[in-house]
Amino acid sequence: MTSIFWFCSAVLFYTYAGYPLLLWLLGPRRKRRDDFSTYEPTVTLVVPAFNEEEFIEQKVLNCLSLDYPRDKLELIFVDDASTDETGRILSRYSEEGIMVRQNTSRMGKIGVMNTTVPEAQGDVVVFSDVSAMLDGDAMTRLVNHFHDDEVGCVSGRYVYEDDEATSTNSRCGEALYWKYEAFIKEKESDLGNVIGGHGALYGIRKELFSPLDTTTINDDLALPLMTIQKKYRTVYERSSVARERAGSGIEEEFFRRVRIMRGNCRQLFDFWRLLNPFRGMVSLQFISHKCLRVLSPFFVLGLLISNILLDHPFYRIALLCQGSFYVLALLGSFQQRGDFRFKLFSLPYYFLFIQCAAVGGILGFVFGRGKVRWGKSSVSANTDRK
Repeated sequence: MTSIFWFCSAVLFYTYAGYPLLLWLLGPRRKRRDDFSTYEPTVTLVVPAFNEEEFIEQKVLNCLSLDYPRDKLELIFVDDASTDETGRILSRYSEEGIMVRQNTSRMGKIGVMNTTVPEAQGDVVVFSDVSAMLDGDAMTRLVNHFHDDEVGCVSGRYVYEDDEATSTNSRCGEALYWKYEAFIKEKESDLGNVIGGHGALYGIRKELFSPLDTTTINDDLALPLMTIQKKYRTVYERSSVARERAGSGIEEEFFRRVRIMRGNCRQLFDFWRLLNPFRGMVSLQFISHKCLRVLSPFFVLGLLISNILLDHPFYRIALLCQGSFYVLALLGSFQQRGDFRFKLFSLPYYFLFIQCAAVGGILGFVFGRGKVRWGKSSVSANTDRK
């Protein structure tokens, strides 16, 4: 039990603290510059939409206001057989600088991407979510990296903007989580390749796009990993910003995390060759950022069980610390639907929130069947909304 306790402790510490610290130690110490030479390739921005009447008009106006040469920017909105007013709202803008495509039957997000990219006119294809609003210079800063012939995929930065009036403990935890993820992605990029992008905003050279299996869940992980396998670099640009307001409920957020973890499990099998230690830093990043995250619920459980079975003053104190952590997380769960909010509960609650979602994702991957799509009202294993 002692060996299990210390092994689980070491792995969890490395996964969530040691790996970011290692990236910081290995990374360059240069100060980032905000000025850069402008490179403006032809770009196609693809926005898939299903039942997005709440945000679709705001998204269209946001894309039309981007600070990028209009003669070099193609905007394609794809209505994937929505059952609300999404299609009608889009049709009002079909002659105002955007291309609108209406699917008569649902294809799912991956199906939309697979059929739209081959017809795109841009040398670079950029994907963005409807609910993510882009800063005016987001496109310029994102695609500038493609002046380097070794760069194949670039991710922007996802900013989770919480509303204090509707803030919950879960949302506070998610905002902290995305800041944490942004730090890791930035440091990974400094070392050569970022492992995965942000679905809210990322781009790839059109020539490098390969059709994805329709059961793929995390396209923003699959395409960057495909790019790495093709010997191109993947880059993270923190000044290219996509902003999203908090809006989903606790249940929807939980099942979204389950879906993401299910996708991560799938990618471990699809890109197992990246586990080869001879791939150097890429292998270390893939194992540390993805593999260990998938397996972390087992280490959390192993740590707790081994600690319970160990009879020594030191381990009793350690168990007391673990128990206190779980109590804080439990208190955090109680305040989700209440007006009372205390940020001390945010990290314990959201950490265990993610672990529980990871278990659901693993089970969904092992026992799941069928094609995955995105949807706004369903929270079943067959929904996919990024």
